[in-house]
Amino acid sequence: MQRFRTPAALDDGEWLRRRFSEVSPPVIAAELGVARRTVYLALERHGIDAARSPWLNRGHVRLTAPDEGTLRRIWETEETIKGVARQLSVSVNTAAIWLADISIFLKDVPVISQRDLQRAIDDRQSLKEICRQHHVTARTVTVELRRHGLLEAHKKRHLR
Repeated sequence: MQRFRTPAALDDGEWLRRRFSEVSPPVIAAELGVARRTVYLALERHGIDAARSPWLNRGHVRLTAPDEGTLRRIWETEETIKGVARQLSVSVNTAAIWLADISIFLKDVPVISQRDLQRAIDDRQSLKEICRQHHVTARTVTVELRRHGLLEAHKKRHLR
């Protein structure tokens, strides 16, 4: 019977803890060429609680965005929203919104003007109504609201 050697990185608790704070266990497994289960066992062996992971989607609870430095490093490496999403094991929409939070936008020129968004807020339009009016996705509207600093204003005005 052939036995496979576990990568030395999984024996280094500090490395594993640091890497786990940056990317999800499936990404670590892919990087090291091992099964996901192997990574989860290593996390357990080093006393790292995988259940408290920011990478787990807990239904209606929103995922926690990584810190700005981590997001910028991943963006510089990947240079695409899909690449960032893959590295963080999140949807492309989530990655795009997290990048918008730190002023990294897919398009330099806004898709919806600040004036149009402000008018929509004043008219108490929902996200869905803004999408329909401008023929764009909810992700695009959310990113543009963040770009123009109007997301909180939209939430307050629309939810009143």
